[in-house]
Amino acid sequence: MFVDPPRVRGLARATRAVAEATRQRAPLSGGANPVAGADDNELAVSLRDAAAALDRVVDYHAGQYVGFAHLCTRGADSYENADDASGQRLRSDLAHGRTSAEPDRRGGGG
Repeated sequence: MFVDPPRVRGLARATRAVAEATRQRAPLSGGANPVAGADDNELAVSLRDAAAALDRVVDYHAGQYVGFAHLCTRGADSYENADDASGQRLRSDLAHGRTSAEPDRRGGGG
């Protein structure tokens, strides 16, 4: 499987930007208070509660974007770390005259 860590990190950056743009949408009411100047009637309370619920939905989805961005970054880091470790192992084997066709006699199998 081919993974392009810089491209995955770019996806993480783009996803974080979407999360930030999503968070900027809240509060959906634009800061207006639907009960200002009104009694606590049923409609005003319903509007206030709906706006608060929608703000929580926006915040939840922004959090999901951030979580995905973290996964992308961690995945790119893990891939690069594994690739570096594999490269070091290969360089060590070559330095000691071993080829990939020879068994590893260091006790680890393989």
